[in-house]
Amino acid sequence: MADLKLMHLLENYHVITLEDDQFPDKLSWCLINCKNKFRDLSNNGHRAWYFEDKNDAAFFAIKWS
Repeated sequence: MADLKLMHLLENYHVITLEDDQFPDKLSWCLINCKNKFRDLSNNGHRAWYFEDKNDAAFFAIKWS
């Protein structure tokens, strides 16, 4: 049930899914550079990064894709 509630909260966020590597570097980057809320969820060797702001998502994708 908690998963459904969380996913409902994130449904309007912009998601970027990448391999689950370099987590500390990506998290540090987000903490320094993101202007709005973000969240990450690990799933089967990948990590989905959810960004409230589309620009945060775009810059993250450019940096880490």
